[in-house]
Amino acid sequence: MAGHISYPRTIAAENAWLNYRHAVDLANCGATDASISILQKIINDLSAPTHLKELATQLLRTLLANTGNFSSKKSLTENILEVSAGQPVAATTKICSERMKKLLQEDVEKALKSSDPDKALEGQVGKMVINDLESFNKKIGLHGSVGEIDVETSSAIIEVTSKQAGKLSQIKKLMKNPSMNPLKKHVILYAPNYKETPAKDITETGAIIVRSEQELLQLLSKL
Repeated sequence: MAGHISYPRTIAAENAWLNYRHAVDLANCGATDASISILQKIINDLSAPTHLKELATQLLRTLLANTGNFSSKKSLTENILEVSAGQPVAATTKICSERMKKLLQEDVEKALKSSDPDKALEGQVGKMVINDLESFNKKIGLHGSVGEIDVETSSAIIEVTSKQAGKLSQIKKLMKNPSMNPLKKHVILYAPNYKETPAKDITETGAIIVRSEQELLQLLSKL
């Protein structure tokens, strides 16, 4: 099916990427202990890709430093043990999940009020899929060094633009970069004003372009 990526990946590696994304979500809503626990498992996982372990290590060092207990004279393991006492991961994850939903709703409402047409349009899309929204304006990598995802649902990553062209490089990144799309979700460009010629370039990547709310919702219902 168009929009679905098929680059080689083992199930174990896919799970490792999923765990990393979960660790990032936990870190973003303040569940440091739970995030550190997951990151430690990724680093010790023999099946995890090397690049993912590097990302996990970077984030882990940042989280440890933010606790105020990080010591460069100690190993990562020693630092982890000093901050690992807290709520059980399962309990923290449940609290964080509820908090994340609220934060996502607040981010969407804020975007809807933006004077930036692209940001406001992202808010509109986020509101359309609010019941299945997994991430919104999410930075990937340390401080967004890898990229940013506009809107993500359980089945798709949606790039949003009010412009008439210029999204080919971003779509290619979403299609091919495992850091951006570790679960190989469908990639959709929501672009009401996109011209036909650049739209053909988008579809040639395997992504799907839609131009209306009805078209987007119908597509998502079939994925």
